[in-house]
Amino acid sequence: MENNKKKIAIDVDQNYDLMMVRRLPASLRWALMLPLAFLGMSIVHLAYGAFMPRLLTGMHDEGGVSIVLSSLFIWYKYYVFVVAMVGTAPVQRAKKLAFSWVAVAIAMCLCAGTTSITCINADEINTTMMAATAAASVLGALWAVWKVRKVTSKPLDAEQ
Repeated sequence: MENNKKKIAIDVDQNYDLMMVRRLPASLRWALMLPLAFLGMSIVHLAYGAFMPRLLTGMHDEGGVSIVLSSLFIWYKYYVFVVAMVGTAPVQRAKKLAFSWVAVAIAMCLCAGTTSITCINADEINTTMMAATAAASVLGALWAVWKVRKVTSKPLDAEQ
């Protein structure tokens, strides 16, 4: 069965290129790679800030529900970061998987840096929350690599 879903600008094509940047020159795509990844991450973070207070109304800030919901948002944040980097990077389809590991390395450096800043500046550290969100960031980045592998390992259609 053929999927006739209409593609939008933030979709990825069969080569795992973002639709909105696939016709741009390679030098501009390299320049836009990190800004678009941070933009995607920021949008998820803004959604987190908008919805979490409403979702957790009347609940304990350090409770299990808070930890699970925060971890889900963190998971998606790092997933979007890696997908945006890989989708923007002007590398060949066959090398997208290898580049996704580079994107994961950058994401993990970002995770380590933000976690360190949080630990240094926090009055109290909730180790359960810290461990859960760190694990969620790793899992989100690895999930993105798995999705890149899944898309790029399929053979291209005959019309491509």
